[in-house]
Amino acid sequence: MISGHRLIRARVVLTQTTPPIEDGAVLIQQGEIVKVGFYRDLASASVEERIDLGEQILLPGLINAHCHLDYTGMRNKIPSEKNFSQWIQRIIALKNAQNHKDYLAAIEEGFKELRHWGTTSVFNIGFIPEAMEGLPTPAMRTWWFHELIDIRFPVYMEKLVGNVLAFSKKHPTWLGAFGLSPHAPYTVSRDLYKRVKCYAEKHDLPVTTHLAETSEELEMFREGCGHLFDFLKGLGRPMRDCKTKSPVAILLEESLLPRGSILVHMNALDEADWAIIRRHASDFMVVHCPKTHSYFGRDKFHFAELRKSGVSICLGTDSLASNDSLNLFEEMRLFLRLHEVTEQEVLNMVTLHSAKAIGWEGRLGIIAAGACADLIAIPYSGKIRDTVAAVVNHSQPIGWSMVGGMQNEMPIG
Repeated sequence: MISGHRLIRARVVLTQTTPPIEDGAVLIQQGEIVKVGFYRDLASASVEERIDLGEQILLPGLINAHCHLDYTGMRNKIPSEKNFSQWIQRIIALKNAQNHKDYLAAIEEGFKELRHWGTTSVFNIGFIPEAMEGLPTPAMRTWWFHELIDIRFPVYMEKLVGNVLAFSKKHPTWLGAFGLSPHAPYTVSRDLYKRVKCYAEKHDLPVTTHLAETSEELEMFREGCGHLFDFLKGLGRPMRDCKTKSPVAILLEESLLPRGSILVHMNALDEADWAIIRRHASDFMVVHCPKTHSYFGRDKFHFAELRKSGVSICLGTDSLASNDSLNLFEEMRLFLRLHEVTEQEVLNMVTLHSAKAIGWEGRLGIIAAGACADLIAIPYSGKIRDTVAAVVNHSQPIGWSMVGGMQNEMPIG
C-alpha cells in the first residue's frame, strides 16, 4: 500500500490537456495529482482509499477570476437602470451601513455560494480589516487582493504591505495567496500605481485593477466631463489628469502596472487603445464578467478584437451588487450565447486561462501529474464526444468537490 494515496474513478475524466478519458481515474497524494489515465491501468495501484464517483464527469474545479465577496449581502438591492456614478454612490451607502459582523457574514455566504456552483479558486477583491481575524480559513483556494484607493486619503504602502504579509504568516493553512488591487484609474493616483508596482515586484505579489469599465470612465479622461467626472470632482479628486488620454493609455503606455497584471472589464475602449493593447498583449490578461456586463446594459464586449490582438480572456462573476448569483456555469452560458466561441474555449476561460493569469499554469485548471487536486464532479451518462458541452450546460449545484485533496460533500438543492 502506498501511504496517503487515493484513487478516484469516474465515468469520464476531463483533463483539459487531453481528450476526455472514458472510464478514467486520478491518483492523488497529499493534495497533488500523481497520475491520470484509464481506470484499467491504475486499478491495481495499492492505495489507502478508493473513491468511485460512478456516472459522473470529473474535471478541474472552476476558477472565478474576479469577485467582491463582501458585497454578497447586496443581491437585488441596486436597480440596474442607475448610471454608473449613481451605482457607486449606492455601493458606498450600503457599505457604510455594514458592520464587522455583516462583513464577515457576507464573505462566508459568498464562499458558500461559490462552492455550491463548482468554484474551487477565487480571486477576491477586498480589504484586510481587523474583522478578518474572525474569518475562518476559506474552504477553497483564495487569492485575496487588498483594494487600494487614494482619492481622499493617502495610502501608506509600507505599512499596508507589512499588514498583508503579516496576515499571510498568521494563516499558514490558507490555500492561495495575497495580492494588491489598486481600484481603478479614476480612484487611484499615478503615484500610488507606481508604488503598487514597486512593492508588487519586490514582494512577488499579484496585481489586479479595474480598467476601462464604463463609457463614463472614458468620457471623464478623454473629454473631462460627464457623470463620473462631476461626482469625483465633487469629492475633491484632483482632475488634472482628465481631458488628456484614455485610462488604457495612462496605465499601459506609462508602464504603471507590473507585467502579468490582471485587468478587469476592458469594456470602454477608443480607437487609439487598440494599438496600445496589441503592443502590450503579452503583458496582461483580461477578466470579463458577462452577467455584470448585461446588468449595466453595456455595448457588446470586444471579445473578437481582444482575441485577435493576442489577449487571453478569463471569466468572473463580479459581485452580487451587479449580479444575482456567483455561478460560473451561468457566466459561461451567457458568454457562449453572445459570442462566436466554442464550449471548449469558454471552459478554458474558467480553468486554463485563469490559472495562467495568477501564475499557476500547470497547477490549476487541469488534471495532470503535478497539478493541485482541486476537482469537481458532474453527473453524466451521455456520449464521450458531448462531455465539454455537458459541462458548460450544467445547471445543478455541485454535490462533490475537492480542494487540495480535501473532499467536500455538499447537499444538493
